[in-house]
Order: sequence, then C-alpha cells, then structure tokens
Amino acid sequence: MRRGREEKRNTAFPRLTSHRLLASSGGTISTTYDIFARKAHPEPLTYMGSVQVEKPEEVAQASLEKFGPESAWLEMIAVPKQQVIVVFAEKQEKSA
Repeated sequence: MRRGREEKRNTAFPRLTSHRLLASSGGTISTTYDIFARKAHPEPLTYMGSVQVEKPEEVAQASLEKFGPESAWLEMIAVPKQQVIVVFAEKQEKSA
C-alpha cells in the first residue's frame, strides 16, 4: 500500500470465512487449499476435498498423501480457499 493512499476493498462479494487457522499445537498458522484432480482427458477436473498446510511447498505432499499417489492422477491442482470467489451458490429451500 502506498503512503497517503487508502486501500480500496471490493465490497461486491461477501467476505469469505478465514482460510488461515490456528493449529492446536503451538498456535502455528495453516492455510486451507481446495484440491481438484482428473485421471484422464477429457474428464473434467473434480473437487477432491481440501488440505491444510503451514507452508505452500507442503501442498503437493499433503494432497498426494490424502488423495493417492501421483501415478493415479493425470493432473492435480490446489487453489488457496481464500482465492475462491463464489459466483452463485445453490439456494436452500426454507423449511416451514
């Protein structure tokens, strides 16, 4: 941020819940990544789940440990949960 200039925040989208969590041991900070993968083309990338790591360089190892070895996948990507923008969400029906 430059001195004398106020940082503008995009308020068009609601704030996402925090992606940084305090780990129970020692209060270290971890980041949540959503993991998407495919086994073949033209198969689409599919949401597999998420992993939490303290350092970005730990994402690959944590993902492979949780979702299977590299040889099982054609492609696997990780997206920091904080970077995901929900364009629209499924509407929940109200119960009477």
